[in-house]
Amino acid sequence: MSPFSFIDTLRDFVDLAISGELLRGRSFARVTSLAGFLVAVTLVMGMISLTALNGKAVKGYQLNELEQERQALTEDGEITEMLTLRARSMTVIEQKSGYMVKPSREEITYVMPVSVVAKNDAEMGF
Repeated sequence: MSPFSFIDTLRDFVDLAISGELLRGRSFARVTSLAGFLVAVTLVMGMISLTALNGKAVKGYQLNELEQERQALTEDGEITEMLTLRARSMTVIEQKSGYMVKPSREEITYVMPVSVVAKNDAEMGF
């Protein structure tokens, strides 16, 4: 079978259609087999394109989900950074320092340790 047999079959089909012998005898069987082949090829190509399209749709959905997750994480990071900067701001520190009062010297009591873990050599007399 030559690679151009399909073209020859189409040429024969056109000749039969023109002559009016298309619906008679053996040529009808050839036409229906050709039509069946074309329908099968069309169905296979349609399934391949649907499979490829489905894969692209799934990838697009996954990209949208990841983009939304990235956006949420970015907003959370910005909120956290804003709260950190607010906590470190001078006005907050000044407001909180108003609640803290440094005791006077008379109120401070120094306590001597009960046991000594380490001492300076100068204090030991060496």
